Amino acid sequence: EELRGLGVETIGERARLRSKCKDTAENEIIGLTEKLLDVIAAGDDEAYDKFVADDMTFFEPEAPCQMLLGKEFHEFIVRNLFKGDAARASKEVRQEIKNPKVRFLGRDAAVIAYIRIYQSLLKDGKVILQSRPETRVWQRL
Repeated sequence: EELRGLGVETIGERARLRSKCKDTAENEIIGLTEKLLDVIAAGDDEAYDKFVADDMTFFEPEAPCQMLLGKEFHEFIVRNLFKGDAARASKEVRQEIKNPKVRFLGRDAAVIAYIRIYQSLLKDGKVILQSRPETRVWQRL
């Protein structure tokens, strides 16, 4: 995996997920979702731009009860949080997708719902652990 040197450890979890999920189309959606999360954790704003539609809509815990439109909200986070002081303060980052459920909406669209586990070991020895449900819609263009 190209992100191995960045401390993003999801390889074992990916193998377990794929062995449980025999449908290759489901594996593709899970793999795309994992790659997107890795891109975000790596702070790769160019790759992020390729994954996400300019006119996406979303809800985020950081903006409660507000439907947001466009990439600007996430681009700021990817560019600053994962490349700035917060990223330098982290020693290791680990993300996992738990219990993914994929539902296809025709041949060119799918919805994936899962629990995202995020762990970060800071250089000062503190551990950050977050868990939250996420849902993403994928559309083949």
